[in-house]
Amino acid sequence: MKQQLAAIVESSEMLDHILETHSHHEQLLFEFRLDLDMGLLNEVGRINPKKVILTYRSRAEGGEGEKDQTARHRVLSDALNLPVGFVDLELKRDSNLLSRFENSEAEVVVLSLHDYTESMESVAQHYLECINKLNPDPELMEKLVFKCVGRPKDALDAIEAMDKFGDVKRRVVLGIGSQGELTRTAKCNQEFVFGAMSESIKVLSLDKLMEVHSADQPFLLGLMGKSLGHSLSPSIHDLFLENSAMKGHYHLFEAKTEDRFIRLVDRLKGYGIVGVNVTIPYKNLAYKLADIRLPPAELVEAANTLKYTEKGIVATNTDISGFERFLEANMLDRMSSALVIGAGGGAKAVIAALVNKNFKVHVSNRSKDRILELPENLLKRIVTVPTEETTCVDADLYINTTPIGMDGKISPTTLFPPSESIKAFVDIAYSYEKTGLVKYAGQMKLPAFDGKEMLFYQAADSFEFWTESTLDVPKLFRMWKERYGYA
Repeated sequence: MKQQLAAIVESSEMLDHILETHSHHEQLLFEFRLDLDMGLLNEVGRINPKKVILTYRSRAEGGEGEKDQTARHRVLSDALNLPVGFVDLELKRDSNLLSRFENSEAEVVVLSLHDYTESMESVAQHYLECINKLNPDPELMEKLVFKCVGRPKDALDAIEAMDKFGDVKRRVVLGIGSQGELTRTAKCNQEFVFGAMSESIKVLSLDKLMEVHSADQPFLLGLMGKSLGHSLSPSIHDLFLENSAMKGHYHLFEAKTEDRFIRLVDRLKGYGIVGVNVTIPYKNLAYKLADIRLPPAELVEAANTLKYTEKGIVATNTDISGFERFLEANMLDRMSSALVIGAGGGAKAVIAALVNKNFKVHVSNRSKDRILELPENLLKRIVTVPTEETTCVDADLYINTTPIGMDGKISPTTLFPPSESIKAFVDIAYSYEKTGLVKYAGQMKLPAFDGKEMLFYQAADSFEFWTESTLDVPKLFRMWKERYGYA
């Protein structure tokens, strides 16, 4: 049977819209948020009452309800007297109402705990301890759904919270925010999951959830890194999914430490993830964790793309091919030499792409030791340039692979000044505003590019690697720029 989904209803007008748009969906439940609109109680009869969840949450629980316990219990007592499918009671504040449930009209009580102050795993552990202390009657237990909601610190935190409920038959374990999205998209025996019709509630949209859960095997993807709040990758992969036969979702999977990244890579195997991109600072570690390493990853000893297969985790590096596509699309591959600023993970992919295109590659970095850490097969193909001698380098392209200037306040040219031979500037970093290097190039009246295009092309190569399909990349790139105002 398909996963039951619950539409969060905030008003009578919203109910009208949901009924008009999704009334045909058999698995759809309706959560009436009484703390937002008490008038919703009058709307129960408009739909099958067995598909209704009545909820009343205070501000401490993420809602707008009264703090006064008497007023709260009056609302919930009225809810229990209605012949609805579910009434949502808060574990810490409403457990005394369980005694009334035996003689009520409601069929099921959802016993909830909302806590956004601790790690989600800690909240789940605390919830289960509270249930054990409450020790409900076994017959009552069969009529309860155990619901735990938190704000995960990272993606592993959400998974570990779900793991805590592994032996609980009727459960709803949900994470708020981007780090909790897997709790909603993965098919992991949840009683139901919520989708929102408005952006005021920070959860996935109902339309997206219905699309994902309508597929027998949803195509679940994601990006792994330490801090991902401003990533453009979801907007790119959403476009790819829209223009393919795949139904799925692209997640942001943060891991705050190397240890948590290692554990997360392993734990995602059990949640239907097809593949992930990897960004700073975990590309080298991703390469080491892979069971199978393809030549592009071996070339730079780093992986930005992993694919989960029956034979194990396969690693490749589409940063290289993405930069090659970028050079070709802008006819920069017709040039013959480049000065690369930086020697980190991004630099390795850029150098590899330039070498593949037969460029003469000069590399400058504040730490010469960092340059010496480049893979041997790249190190022997480059010329090392001291920072004070960058103006002497006869190169066509100036490529910044460092974070310098990402905020637009300074340019890497202040530390690594270019020679007069430079014909174009490339910054592999990107932001919503112009980077410092792009601003500098504008002042010099020379062509400049930031990292959005490279990002798009490497994303396309990753998507084709995961799906074994071919995208119309030029067309999709034009669509993406127009949709998000990057034209």
